[in-house]
Amino acid sequence: MRTIVALLSILFLGNFLTYSQTGENYMVGNKVLNATQEVDPGFFQEAFIEKLVFMRINEVRTERGFDPYEQSEILTNAAKLQADYMVEIEDRTLENKNKDLSTTSERLQYFGGSGRGLELIERELIKKRGIYYTYKKLADNIAFEWFNSGRDSEHLYSDEYTLMGIGISLGKKKRRVYISMILGNFLTDNTGAKQTKNLAIEVTQPAFFWWKRLEHYDDRACRRIDRLENLSLLQSALTINDKNKIYLDFDNARPLKRFLRERKDGLAIDIISKDQYLCGAPNKVDYSLVNRGMRLNPVYSNEFWRKNEIEGKYVREVKIPLGKLPDELANEDYELNLLLIQDNHVCKSIPASFLSDCEGEYKQPLKILADTVTINSKFDYHPVADSTQLSFRIPFEKKKYTYRTEDIEPFLKLLNEPDFLIYELNISAFSSIEGIETENTMLQKKRAQSIVNALRKRQKDSIISEIKTEPAWDQFRRDIQSTQHNVLASMSMQEAQDYIRKYNLSKKLEPILKKHRYAQIDMKVTYDISGPKEQEFVISKFNKAIDKRDLPLALSIQKYIMKKVMNGQYPMSAVYNQEIPEKSEFAGLLMNKLWLEMKGTNTSARQHKERIAELHELDRYNEYIAFNHALCRVKYEPLKDERQIEDIQNDIDRFYYKSFTKETVDNLNMRFQFKVINAADSLNEDRDDIIEDRLEQIKEIVDITEESIENSLRLAELFIQNKDYAFAIKMLDAFVESPAAPEDMVFTYLSLCSRFGDRLLSRKFARVMRKAYQINADRYCRLFDGEHFSYRVFENPYIKQFYCEECGEPQISNKNNK
Repeated sequence: MRTIVALLSILFLGNFLTYSQTGENYMVGNKVLNATQEVDPGFFQEAFIEKLVFMRINEVRTERGFDPYEQSEILTNAAKLQADYMVEIEDRTLENKNKDLSTTSERLQYFGGSGRGLELIERELIKKRGIYYTYKKLADNIAFEWFNSGRDSEHLYSDEYTLMGIGISLGKKKRRVYISMILGNFLTDNTGAKQTKNLAIEVTQPAFFWWKRLEHYDDRACRRIDRLENLSLLQSALTINDKNKIYLDFDNARPLKRFLRERKDGLAIDIISKDQYLCGAPNKVDYSLVNRGMRLNPVYSNEFWRKNEIEGKYVREVKIPLGKLPDELANEDYELNLLLIQDNHVCKSIPASFLSDCEGEYKQPLKILADTVTINSKFDYHPVADSTQLSFRIPFEKKKYTYRTEDIEPFLKLLNEPDFLIYELNISAFSSIEGIETENTMLQKKRAQSIVNALRKRQKDSIISEIKTEPAWDQFRRDIQSTQHNVLASMSMQEAQDYIRKYNLSKKLEPILKKHRYAQIDMKVTYDISGPKEQEFVISKFNKAIDKRDLPLALSIQKYIMKKVMNGQYPMSAVYNQEIPEKSEFAGLLMNKLWLEMKGTNTSARQHKERIAELHELDRYNEYIAFNHALCRVKYEPLKDERQIEDIQNDIDRFYYKSFTKETVDNLNMRFQFKVINAADSLNEDRDDIIEDRLEQIKEIVDITEESIENSLRLAELFIQNKDYAFAIKMLDAFVESPAAPEDMVFTYLSLCSRFGDRLLSRKFARVMRKAYQINADRYCRLFDGEHFSYRVFENPYIKQFYCEECGEPQISNKNNK
C-alpha cells in the first residue's frame, strides 16, 4: 500500500521534479529563468508560465485558507491538448472538433482518467501598448482573470477539487496565449476501472441506447437539487424488509416534491461492495460511470408518487419501494448509495453517513454597560490642588477666650469641604456692646489669637494671619429694632451702653447680645489632595459640578472615580457619596453610579433589574440605559408570546445603529436567540418556524473567526440538533486543526464530513483523521465498523493508506451501513 501512495505522489507532483526556485529565479529543466524577465515571443517559455500560474493560484488559495492544489499528469495532458487546439482555431472553447475528444470528460478519459473534472479556459494578451509583460505579470493576469470571475472563483475558493493541471500555448500570431486549466480530485484517476469484473456484484454499465443512459452531473440540469439541503437524510431513510425489498421510508416529502417534478426526474439505488475497497490494491471502481456498483432501475417521478404506500389526501411522509436487493448479495458485505436524478443526470450520489454527539456551552460576556459617551465630555479629568476662599463663624461663649483645635473642627466640617491647607487667615472678632470696651478688645484678641493658634496646629505650613476686633454695634442696632427696646437703635453706642447698665438690661437682652459675640473667619486655602485625601477632594468636585449642572465636567470626574474604584485606589464610599438628583438629565450618571456599585459589590444585574427599569423609565432616550434594560429582559424576563419576542428583537436591532460596537450588540443578540430557541416548546406559535427564524438570525450574527473553540462547539451542536449540517461544519472548520481542539470537536467534525462527499476527498479531512487517531486510536478505528463511515471514505488514498496501516482491513459491514 505504501508503494501505491508513493506512486500517486509522483503522479501528482509530476513536472514539479524539474523545478527549483531561488528568489525570482527558477530552474526549468536545465535553464535558469527569471520571473521579472519580459516575455520573448520568439523563445516563449510555456512550461515556465504554466509553473508561475500554478504557483500564483496556490498562493491565493493558501491566503484564503484553502489547501494548495497538487499537480496531476492526467489533468495537465488534457489541458495542454485543449490549449493547443484553441491556438489552432484561434478562439476560446471547451469543445474540440475531434469526435473522440469533443468534451473535457472525453479528453480526460483519453489520457487514462475517469472523465471527472472541471475545465476553465482563458486567453490573455502578452503585451500592452507594445510593451511585453514580464512572466510574473502575465501569470498574475491569467490567474486573476479566474479569481475575478464570480462563476470561476466559486470553484477556486473551495475544497471541491484537490488536483490541477494547466496547459498554456502561444497563439499563431504571437500576440496572446490560450490557457486551459482542469481541476480534479482523487476520482479523476481511474486505475481501478479494469479490475471491476471479478467482484461479488456486477457493476452496471451504461445502457446500449443513448436515450436510456444516465448522464453525469450538469450544473444546469441539477440546479434544483443543488439548492436543497440535508440530502444525506434521504440515504439514512433507506430500509430493507425481510423480503429484501429496498424502501425509502422518509418522514418529510417536501424536499422530494421540490425536485421530482419532470418525467426524467427520479431516484435509484447504487449497491457497492466491500471487496471494491480492500487494502493493498486500487479501489475497484470505474469512476467514469455514474454508479460505482450495481445500479437498480431508477424510479422516475411519474411512478414514484403512485408507489407511495402512505395513503391520504395530504401526505407528508413517503414509503416507496426503490427495488429489490439481489438474492446473491443478501449475505455479502454491501452498502446502499442513493442516486438523485434530474433530467436523466445523476446530480447526487449519497453514501451512508453518521453523526457524533457533541456538547458545548456558549459563553460570551454579557454585562451591564456604563454610560461614558451620552454626555459630550471630550476631556480627561485629573485632580489639581486649586485654591479658594472659605468663610465661617465661631460663636463665642461669654467670658471664654481659649479655643483648642477640637473646638474648631466641628465648624470646619460644616463647610463640607475636602481637606485643605490654610495659607492666609483673617479673623474679625466681634463683641457685644454691653461690656467695657477695653476689656472687650482684650478678650477678643485673646479669642482670635487662640483660634489662629488652633488652626496652625492643624497643619505644618505657616499661616499669614490678621486679627481685627470691634464691637458689633451695627448688628445690635439692626437686631434691636424689632424689640420693645428699639429706642436704643437711635442712640449712640456709648449712650446705648450707659442705658443698658443704668436699667440693668444685660440679662434681658442676652438672647440678642450673645449673637454678637463671634469670630468671622475668612481663610484663603489650597486643597490638600495628598494620598487618601484625593478621594474626598474629587468627590467634592463631582458634587459641585452636579450642583452647577456642569454635566460634561461631572462625567469626566465620574469616569476618573470609576477608574480609581476599579483599580482599588478608592473605597466604595467614593460611589455612595456621589450626590445625584433623580432627574432625567442625570440618568446617565445615575446609571454609572449603579454600574460602579455592582462592580464594587460584585452583584449581578438580576439584583438590580428593577433599579435599571426605573432609570429606563426616567430617561427612555439614553441608549446605554436602554441597552442595560434590554439585557435584563433577555436574561431574566420569561418569554410568553411572539409579540414580546418581536418587541425585544426590535430593541436589539436598533442598537446596531447606535454607538455600541457590533460585537457588544452581537453578544446580546446571540443570547436572545438562544433564549427564544430554548423557550420555543412552551410558546403557542409554530415551534419549527420560530427555531428556523432564530437559526437564520444566528448565522447573520456569528463571526466564526472571533468565536472561541467552546462557543463554536456549542453552535455546531445547536445546528446539528436542527439538521443544518452545512453551517455546523462551517462552525468547526476554523478550529478543528487547532492543537487545542478537543476530542469531541474532532470526531463531530469527521461525522459531519461524512454527509458531504467532497470533503471526504480533501486533504484537510485526511489531516483531521490522522489527528483523530493521535487523540484516540481505538475510537478512530471504530469509525470503520459499519456504523459510521461508508466504504467511499477509502476513495481518499491518504485515508485508505493510513487506515490499512494502523487498523487493518476495513471492517465496514452491511449489517448496519445500508
